[in-house]
This record gives sequence, C-alpha cells and structure tokens, in this order.
Amino acid sequence: MRRRSERWLLLALWLALALTTPTARAQETDALRLRALDAGDFPQVTLWFDAFSDDGFLTQAQVADVLAIEDMQPRPVDDLQLLKPGVRLVVAINLGPQLALRDAEGVSRLDKVFSALDTWAAQQPANSPDLWSLVGPGGPLALHQPPADWREALAAYQPDARNAQPDLRAFSFAVDAALDAPPDPLMKTVLLLITPHLEGEALATLENQQQRALDAGLPVLIWWVDSEAYLSHSGTLALQNLAAASGGRFSAFDEETAFLPPEDFLESSRYVWQATYGSALTTSGEHSFGLALTLPDGRQLVSDTRSLLLDIAPPNPIFVTPPTQIVRQVPPEAEYDLAALEPKAQPLEILVEFPDGHPRGLVRSTLYVDDQIAAENFGPPFERFTWDLSQYTSSGQHTLRVEVVDELGLSQLTVPWTVTVTVVQPPRGLLGTITRHRTTIIWGALGGAMLLAAILLIGSNRRQQRRTMPAAAPAPTEPIARPRRTTPRFRARRSAPSAGAFLRHYSGDGSGASQRIIPLEGQEITFGTDPVKAQVVLDDPSVSALHARIVRAEDGYRLYDLDSVAGVWLNYAPVPPAGIRLRAGDVIHFGRVGYRFALEREFTPPQPTVQGGNDD
Repeated sequence: MRRRSERWLLLALWLALALTTPTARAQETDALRLRALDAGDFPQVTLWFDAFSDDGFLTQAQVADVLAIEDMQPRPVDDLQLLKPGVRLVVAINLGPQLALRDAEGVSRLDKVFSALDTWAAQQPANSPDLWSLVGPGGPLALHQPPADWREALAAYQPDARNAQPDLRAFSFAVDAALDAPPDPLMKTVLLLITPHLEGEALATLENQQQRALDAGLPVLIWWVDSEAYLSHSGTLALQNLAAASGGRFSAFDEETAFLPPEDFLESSRYVWQATYGSALTTSGEHSFGLALTLPDGRQLVSDTRSLLLDIAPPNPIFVTPPTQIVRQVPPEAEYDLAALEPKAQPLEILVEFPDGHPRGLVRSTLYVDDQIAAENFGPPFERFTWDLSQYTSSGQHTLRVEVVDELGLSQLTVPWTVTVTVVQPPRGLLGTITRHRTTIIWGALGGAMLLAAILLIGSNRRQQRRTMPAAAPAPTEPIARPRRTTPRFRARRSAPSAGAFLRHYSGDGSGASQRIIPLEGQEITFGTDPVKAQVVLDDPSVSALHARIVRAEDGYRLYDLDSVAGVWLNYAPVPPAGIRLRAGDVIHFGRVGYRFALEREFTPPQPTVQGGNDD
C-alpha cells in the first residue's frame, strides 16, 4: 500500500510537468495517444487509446499499468481490454511513365506492384473485419470492401501508366474516401500511396493535400516506384516528409527487391485499447480527461488530454401517489381495544429521476416523518418504505420527506408532503363504560326483570288466594256506589308532520331499512352523539358529539361538516368546508353511519292504537 501511494505521488508530480510541456508526439517512438472518450454512462467513463513502444504497438498491458487522469487527478482503471475492430486501407495509385518500365523479362513495375498487392490481399482471413478501397487518378474503383472483393476490383483495373503524368488526383480522392464515416468508430484508416517522384504542379500542391491528411490523423504509407537516381530528388524528399509527419512509412522499390507488404504496420493499426473507470466528478462544467501508462521497463507515458462538458446534478426523488389522509380505527371484533387500531403501517413509494440524464446507483434512501428518521434503506429496493403507524393513537398532521444519496455522494430531499392521520377513538366516560359492558348490563337487566316478574307473579297469586277465601258476612250497610272510569280506553300516538325530504338508513350493500327513516323538518337539523347538542342522536363511536348539519336553503338542502373527527362523506367523497348541495339518491356517511337522501316524502299519521283494560 505504501509503495502504491508513493507511486501515485510521483506520478502526480510527473503529470504536472508532462502535461504542461509541449511535445511532438508524431516523431516519438514511445507514445500514448488518446483516440476517443465517452461519458454517456456517467459516472462510468470509457477511454480508447493507442500505446506505442520501441517495438511498435503495445499489445501487452495490465489494469494496474493504466491510470485515468481526471482534472489532473489520477483515478484507478476498473477494466482494460485490447480490441480488434479492424482497419480501413485506402490504396491510391498515382500513375506515371516510371511505373510502365519493364524488366528483362518484360514485366512492368506496375505489374509487380499489382502482384504484391494481390498476394497480400489473398493472405487475409475470410472473416477479416478489414475494409479496403482502391483509388486511381480517375476516382474510386472500390470503396470499403472486404479484401476478397477488393482483389476482383484490382484484377479488373488495367490503367495506361505509360501515357500518364504523375499528379495528386488519386491522393486527393483517397483522402476523401478515408474521411468517410466507418461502420465502427474505433476502426483506424491507413492510406497507401503508390507513386513515382513528384515534379512541377504536383509537387506544388502536395503541401495542401498533406495538411488534409494530417488534420484527419491519417497515417500515410508510401510505396515509391522510381529509379534510384531520384531518391534525393526534392519530389521524393517531400514524399518522405509526408510519411514521417503523418506517422506512416516510406518504402522504395528497385528492380531486384519487390515490395514487402507492410503487414506489421497494418497489424498494429488493427488494435485499440479500451479503458473504463468510475468518475469522481460531482460538479457540472468542462472537465479534462487523459491517461497514464507504465511500460514494462518502468517508463511512464502520458497521453494528450481532451475536454468534455458534463452536466452533473443530484438525484431527484418524487413521491408516487402518497396518501393525504389515513384513518385509524379498531376493527369490529376488537371495538374497544386501542392497541388494535388499524392500519398499523402505510407503504410508501418514490420515483428517482436524474435531471442530468446520467442514471446511477444509490447508496442510501431515508424516510423522514416530522424531520425524524422513520425508515432507512442501505440496499435495494431504495424506492420503497414502510411507515410504522402504531405510535399514532390521536389525530394529527404529519410531514413526510425522503432523501436519496447516489454513488457520487450527491443527495436531495423530496418536497414536503402533509398527511392527516385521523384516529377514531372508542367511546369513553359513562357512555363508553355502558357500551363496552352492554352485554353484561343487558343480561343483568333481563335477569332483574325476570326476578321482578316472578315476585309480582307470586304476589298476585297470594292476592288471588285471599280473595277466594271465605269471609265473615259483613254488617248490613248501605250499598257503596263505585264511580265509573271516565278516561278513554285508547291512547293515540302523536303523528309526525310532513317533511320535504328525509334520510333512509343505508347499509354497505346498498339495502336499506324502511323503519329507520329520519324526516328533515324545519330549516336546520343537526346530527351527533350528544343529545344536548344534536337534534338527531346517532349512537356510533365514529360519530362526534356534534357531527354535521343539514340546512334547508332556497336552492334545496345543503350538507355541512361540523369539524367532525371521522368526517362527513357524500357519495364516498369528503364534504368541503363550504358545504355541498344534496340531490335525490345521494349517499351520506356520518363517520361509518350511512343514509340515502330522498325528496318529497310525507309521513302518514298512524291510526290510534286501542289499549284494552278492565276496571280495577
């Protein structure tokens, strides 16, 4: 660990010097060239590069040998691969009389060039990813074809070199073909120029064509086909300079030595290194990227740097359909057990967006309730929480927020969300005691009534026995007149006056009970459990002391919620504070007690009930 830290420190000092010192990398034997970079999967960044040592393209390297340089800070590489995407070869033939010269056997120099090219192409594997092009002074003869197809185009090309004058038309067409977008952006392009020495106008225009090749980063290989006397000619020296400046090679042809295909150069051009690492950037803006490579002999190479504009923003968590109200109440089987309030928990879910367009992993998500940690995730799923509600035994409002932290350490909170928790309390006090023990009270009252009936029956039997016992004859007296009963033998019930509307009891399955009807008489009628405050008493624990009222107005009947705990609901929707107009058929719930609103019903006064009686 200590040696690694010292290496990083020395490398950082060396980088500061290397990156601020201009170098001519085209002439260097050892070179590290950054070809491309991609931050589309940020924070993962991918770099592609070429590495050259004294022996040519470096094909052996380990992950530990490469470091990414991010804003002048070294970062370890997570993955390193040597790719072989293939190469695009563009062969340009600049014709001239020098190529038409024949040897003692009558074989022209151009025939020898074509034979060498054909042999070279025939040696390529059938599944080669290479794409070759053939260009003459008249334009392209084959563009970006597999070597096998390219051989057919070469065999069909029969130019007249004897009557041609060397110029740079073929070279210009070849640069145009090299600038075509490759099917794989990692493919390298190499231009092979077959030409004699240049003179006159061709030599004068070479500088412009050379600059085009350099701007495109195009290495130029040159097969020089001419007499040895022209090796020191200015037109030949200019071609040698073109090969050196572009990073290519210059090869001269003579009568005794045929061209050797530059397969070694092309083979190294077929490779490219790919390095991937995790970025530590946390701010938006323009950032620089580069690479450092340690060679097997301990020497270190540093690439050129490239700048990239990045937008980096913290993740944005959003609640997914959060509740606005939660009602906790005891189930019917445990109506008076406060510990049995339900629901006991509330599931919550969030959606995490990345405004910068770079989705990345999360390391933590936290649910805050009233600014206190209520739940926390340190592993997936980070988007789901369970809010424990068992601690809430009284009604109130609570504020929810969720914080998420991504792998870069960037964090953000959701906007506050308010939830009303309504707790329907079981009855308390005398009414609660009576209600909780109503079974015992009922059975006790029934037993007392039976006992009283038994006592009365026994007393009645005894009185009847005394009446039937013989008694002494009374003294003769005047007969006593018994006054007749003047009260009537029937008692009529008071009939209910007519009402313009009424409420009919409504059960959950839509059925009703005709005997449970509430006429809406007068201008206002109130509902609740307190007989002092409410005109209509509803005996249910979900109903408040003064729960709601219905007012008869000019436009009909309006329903109002009088700040009840369990709420007033019309057609299963809460009644707004300003009240709401009722229509025939509406379903009203006072807490859990349901009624259906109806119009134009009058009560018919019942007939008197005759009560039979005997004179005492």
